[in-house]
Amino acid sequence: MEWKLSKLVSFNDVDTLIPLALIVLNAPLRITSTFEALWKRASVTLFADGGANRVYDALGDDELRKRYLPSTIVGDLDSLRPDVRDWYAQKKITAQEDHDQNSTDFQKCLAVIDTDPNVSSSACVVAVGALSGRFDHVMHAINVLHLSPANRPLYLLSDESVAFLLRPGKHTIICDTRMEGPTCGLLPIGAPVAHITSTGLKWNLDSSLPTKFGGLVSTSNAFADEPASKSERVVTVDTDGAVVWTCELRS
Repeated sequence: MEWKLSKLVSFNDVDTLIPLALIVLNAPLRITSTFEALWKRASVTLFADGGANRVYDALGDDELRKRYLPSTIVGDLDSLRPDVRDWYAQKKITAQEDHDQNSTDFQKCLAVIDTDPNVSSSACVVAVGALSGRFDHVMHAINVLHLSPANRPLYLLSDESVAFLLRPGKHTIICDTRMEGPTCGLLPIGAPVAHITSTGLKWNLDSSLPTKFGGLVSTSNAFADEPASKSERVVTVDTDGAVVWTCELRS
C-alpha cells in the first residue's frame, strides 16, 4: 500500500486527487498551512463535539470563522459551549446529538462519514488533533486506527506529528521533506511484531529482532541521508504485524 500525506494537501494533479474527509477533534488546535490545505481539499468536514469550540476559538474572528464552516457537528455535545452551538446554528450548521455510550465522538464522526452518500468508500480520513492533548485521548485514537476498516486510510494529525497504521504486508511511504521529517518512527502499539524490515531510514529494521514494547522500538529514527535538493524520501516497510508509522511535521 502507498501512503503519501503531501498528496492530500496538493491540487497539483487534479486527475489524481484523493477523496478526503476531515475530522476536527476536541484537542489543542492551531490553524496551520497544513490545516488550511486539508480544509480546502476535503469534501466533508466534521467537528467532533468540543472540536467546534477549538476551531471557533482558534480563528477568533467571525469573518474567518465563516470560511471554516463544517458540514456538521457530531457527538454527545457535552463539551460544545452554548455560545458556539448558537453561532453555528445561526449559520445553518446542524449539530447531530448522539448519546451512545459505547462509542466516542471520534467514532461517531467516522460512523457519519461511513453513511454519507457524498463520501467515496475509498476516501481518506484525516483526524486533526488526534495526537494532541490528553494521553488517554491519544491512545484512544491509536486504538481507532486498529478498529478502522483496512480499505479506508486514516491519518492522525497534530501540529507536530502524523501517524497511521501499517497493517501486515508491504508499504511504501512517500514523504515530502518540505512538510515532513526528518524524525520518524515505527511503533508496535497493540502487539509485538515478529518480523519487520525497512529501507530508506537512517536505522533500518532487518527482521533479526522482533519489535515490541519492553524490547526494540524504533523511535527517534530519521530518513536516510539524501542530497538536500531531493524533496521526497521513500521509506518501504514489510511487516507481518500491525505497526504505527509516525513522522514529525514541519510548521
